Amino acid sequence: MNDEELEFLIPSKYVRDYVKKTAWKFTDMQKACLISYNVRNLKQNYQLLKNLKETTEDTLLQEQLSKELDYIECCFESFVQNDDKKYIYSLEVDEGSPYTDKVIYGYFFDWKTAYECGLAEKMPFTIKKNFILSNKKEYDDMEEEMSHPFVAYYTFEENGEATIHFDNSDVKYPADDTWFDRIFFELPNPFEKGDIVKIAGNKDKEYHGVVVTSKQKWKEIFERNYSMDFSDLIIGIEFIDLDYEGLDYDHVCPIDIDIYTIPDADILNSLKLNPEEQLLGFMSRLHKGNGECIQNIDYYMKNYKDYMKNKK
Repeated sequence: MNDEELEFLIPSKYVRDYVKKTAWKFTDMQKACLISYNVRNLKQNYQLLKNLKETTEDTLLQEQLSKELDYIECCFESFVQNDDKKYIYSLEVDEGSPYTDKVIYGYFFDWKTAYECGLAEKMPFTIKKNFILSNKKEYDDMEEEMSHPFVAYYTFEENGEATIHFDNSDVKYPADDTWFDRIFFELPNPFEKGDIVKIAGNKDKEYHGVVVTSKQKWKEIFERNYSMDFSDLIIGIEFIDLDYEGLDYDHVCPIDIDIYTIPDADILNSLKLNPEEQLLGFMSRLHKGNGECIQNIDYYMKNYKDYMKNKK
């Protein structure tokens, strides 16, 4: 597995380094699962699955990937087809405001025109294929049959690359419970309770937190093997709330987090750090059992809130 392929399969540099260090091996079925899980570019995702289909010796995986690729192609063909003008495409642009949803910039009978207009805005955008309804009965029938009031949508980055696809059309997804993206397998997990981490690859905001699931506990979850797929192999993390109201608890796959290094998390040197780093250091020491008690959290939280308010 080369570095470029590994980077696509695993967002976390820390986990990638661990994979190299331990000579961790993935089966082709597991690689296909990771490719499907880490969809960041639909075109690249399609090409990687296609390459894997052509190189794998796993006949079951070959068969599944053939059907998966056919499904992807059929979905797109169905999405762009509107010669009879039974549908209308809406262009929704993400203006980047945290307080508003995407803004509708127009309606089109042709998806390509919608795409060109979205690309011209130089902002992320979504194109939805919507029903055109003639009466209330059609509306009621649609609500009864469909889980969403639109046929499908694609979301694009500002450069025009598609990143998300949702399909609600008649194109039938060929998967069953044995499908490659539903398998359960062990993930590389180099993290220990008390490690200070951040979400891997997040360019807009860095979300910092502390791991609260020990390796032993995580191993027990894996050995129970009751989950549907590997994404249920998640570890608990206490994140600093970006709205400055406290700590947020969440579950994240190990391959989606990186180590976040602060200058020194030692309690004797903590006053040299800024209040955010002090809070992270306190949480790390608390979960590692290194000379902290929970009652001290109010002190660190107050300093952090004051620090963030002054930064605004």
